[in-house]
Amino acid sequence: MEKQSVYKPITEDILDDEQVNFDLGFNMEDIPKATAVSVTESSEKFISACPFQPPMSAEQSQYFKLCSFTPQTNKKMLWAVNMYDQWRKSYGNEAPDLNFIHDLNKLSVCSALCQFISQVKRMDGNYFPGHTLYEIIMCIQIYLESHGLSWKLLDDNLFKDLKNTLDNVMKQ
Repeated sequence: MEKQSVYKPITEDILDDEQVNFDLGFNMEDIPKATAVSVTESSEKFISACPFQPPMSAEQSQYFKLCSFTPQTNKKMLWAVNMYDQWRKSYGNEAPDLNFIHDLNKLSVCSALCQFISQVKRMDGNYFPGHTLYEIIMCIQIYLESHGLSWKLLDDNLFKDLKNTLDNVMKQ
C-alpha cells in the first residue's frame, strides 16, 4: 500500500524580503470596547453599546420556535393537533393531552395515536386519504418537536404499532 504524503505548505512564492500586509482597512481603536455586565443586574440595565439583546422570556422563545415554520406548516400542525384534541374530548377516553408535554410518555401517546388514526374521519363522514393521515402524524410530530420532544413517530421502535396501524389504514 502506498504511503500518503503529509501536506507541506508551499512558500516559494513569498519572497523573504516581501512584507505581508494584514491591514483589513479599519482601525481597531474605532471598535467600541465591550463593557462587562454583572449577571445579577437586571436586563433593563444593559448598556446600549452591548451587542447582545436582553434575555428572552419563555413566551418569546416559544414564539420564535413556532416562527421557524412557514405559516402553512403552522396552520397544518395546529389543525392536526386540534383534530386530535377534538377526538380525545369527544370520546371521553383517557388519551393523553398533547398540550401537557411534561406528562407524556411514548407508550400512551403511541396507543392513543393508533386509536385516533384508525377512527378519524373528515367532516363529511368519509375517510381521509392515506397521504393526509400520514401528514396528520407528521404534523403532530412537528408539534411535539416544537415543544421539546424529539420523538420520531414512524421511526422509533416504540412507535412500531403506530407505523403498522398507519400502514394498514392507508391501504384500506
